[in-house]
Amino acid sequence: MIVTKAMRATIKDRRALTVLVDGKQMPGSVPFLKELLSATTDPFDRDELLVELAGEYLRAELEDEHLQVMRERVGYLPEVPLMWLGLAGSLSRREDGAPEAKLALAKGVALARSEDKLVRYALVSQADVARQLGDGALFEDALRALILDLPNDREDDWVPNDQFLADLPPGFCSADLEIECRRLLAASRPEE
Repeated sequence: MIVTKAMRATIKDRRALTVLVDGKQMPGSVPFLKELLSATTDPFDRDELLVELAGEYLRAELEDEHLQVMRERVGYLPEVPLMWLGLAGSLSRREDGAPEAKLALAKGVALARSEDKLVRYALVSQADVARQLGDGALFEDALRALILDLPNDREDDWVPNDQFLADLPPGFCSADLEIECRRLLAASRPEE
């Protein structure tokens, strides 16, 4: 792991200083992380640094730069479903991002299914993106797929809870589908 507690402390310290980068005020952590990125060749180390950089851009409300980092992550690790799901999430927060968000989401879900890993996580990501986009049909598709997938036991998948169903707008999805999903999620929770 390239990003350590000590490095995160340095990132936090640098964040307190602002610098001018390409004509924009940014946290000092941005050039620090970019310098580290320029010296890193391992794709997984690179991705760890990109995650940190994306976080710095989000904190600074630099959405365009955040999206650029999410695209870069997909470019380096295109076979990893989480990259596509992250890109979909970033795109879903943009007014012009819905069509591309749906494509990235479909790719991420398909990759998760093909690997039979993190499928429930991918479906909950689909539900989150659908909510962000205000797309009730896409949300319902995620619920139906999640209901069908819940019986599958995967060691490294999402632990069922119903947080993604909290505060749904009235009429956003079928009440029966929501109730069934909540019931199955409650039944599938691991014993404490």
